[in-house]
Amino acid sequence: MSTYDGLIPSIDKRLETWSNLQSKVNKKNLVEKKYSVTLARQFGCEGYPLAEELKKRLEKETEEEWTVFDKALIEKVSKDKNLSENFLETLGDDAQVMEILSIFKSRQKTQSEAFEILSEYIVKLAKTGNAILVGRGSTILTENLDNCFHFRLVAPFEFRVESISRRLELSYDDAKKMVSEEQVRRDKFIEKHLSCNINDPLHYHAIFNNERNGLPQIAASIYTIMSTYLDT
Repeated sequence: MSTYDGLIPSIDKRLETWSNLQSKVNKKNLVEKKYSVTLARQFGCEGYPLAEELKKRLEKETEEEWTVFDKALIEKVSKDKNLSENFLETLGDDAQVMEILSIFKSRQKTQSEAFEILSEYIVKLAKTGNAILVGRGSTILTENLDNCFHFRLVAPFEFRVESISRRLELSYDDAKKMVSEEQVRRDKFIEKHLSCNINDPLHYHAIFNNERNGLPQIAASIYTIMSTYLDT
């Protein structure tokens, strides 16, 4: 079991929802544009809970099914591209990645090759629409797609430490160490593979302070920004 399982909702229902949505889209051969959302966040912010709250709001307003992709997306990629679950869970940590390359059933893949595979699938999901993509560089990978909205969740360091401590049932010191190390690792990974600063506000339609705004309020604000386009 991954250290972060306590932060991530069950994937089974979301994969089923996505499968059903894809089936409907294929049968109807819809021509109208379908939109997607990317959610970037500082480590320790409530990214997954926000994604679920936004999903509920969008489904209510659009009367369509939406799917949240995070580790569900990663597992889907692993099945499609013959990548192991263990490899993908550690994607982003160079040392761990290189240690487990031997588990690949096909020829060995470098970290860059693996990320390229992941990137291709993220773009496919975003283009299809009705997808909420959490992290994994999805904002940068899809920023040139005209059907995507991009948002970021930030919060003071103490808020994020307390959030991780509560949700993962860690001591304050352990949570503080995790937040510090994970944020640095993620920022370096994005900079290395996408050559950009994920913290640049110009990447986003809006940035929300997780400490000062409740999740329903943030989800409502996101929908307000999207609504002009969804109604056209």
